Amino acid sequence: CIGCTDCIGRVKGPVTHCAINPSCSRETVRLKEAKTKKKILVVGGGPAGMHAAALLAQRGHSVVLAEKERNLGGNMQTAGIPNGKEDFLLGVKSLIRSVKLSGVQVECNIMINEEYLNTHSFDEVILASGSVPIKPSFLNGFGVSAIDVLKGRAVTGRNIVVQTKDVLMMIQLMSIWAMEALLIPIRFILHCRRSLKTRNLIPLP
Repeated sequence: CIGCTDCIGRVKGPVTHCAINPSCSRETVRLKEAKTKKKILVVGGGPAGMHAAALLAQRGHSVVLAEKERNLGGNMQTAGIPNGKEDFLLGVKSLIRSVKLSGVQVECNIMINEEYLNTHSFDEVILASGSVPIKPSFLNGFGVSAIDVLKGRAVTGRNIVVQTKDVLMMIQLMSIWAMEALLIPIRFILHCRRSLKTRNLIPLP
């Protein structure tokens, strides 16, 4: 449990959902051994990739989990960086343990390309390589992602400027990770268009 309380808001009668465990409320469902054993490559060592790799291995397949970073966890690893969010790392550790116990072959610091696939014989390839942050076009290429800030790959300076067109766009930009990244600089300056009245803004502490 990472303490996200997602399960509380998604209770439907005797069934609920878990942000970490897809088997939640399905504990009585038994995995069946695969009739045809395959050699499978899972690309991406985030939560989805680790879950997929572990379940495939438990069904009897030969599984290779490839991750381009040096550690497994993906963006979930990054989510555990801010103070108070350490429980996310518990979820990462649990998934890594599941991968190891399932006998999955893990390869980190590796990029999967055509040459790699041509030199290895896989029956199936599963893509779980995640997503990339969206940078609004009106920023004209300027700006950094909250992920880069949290990982220390981007330097923001003392002031942060978020340019937005309206309140709706501001809300879309102010994602949870973005707000956590903003806690790193000393001051946060919200720069809006003149048409946006300041009384519509929620004051930041």
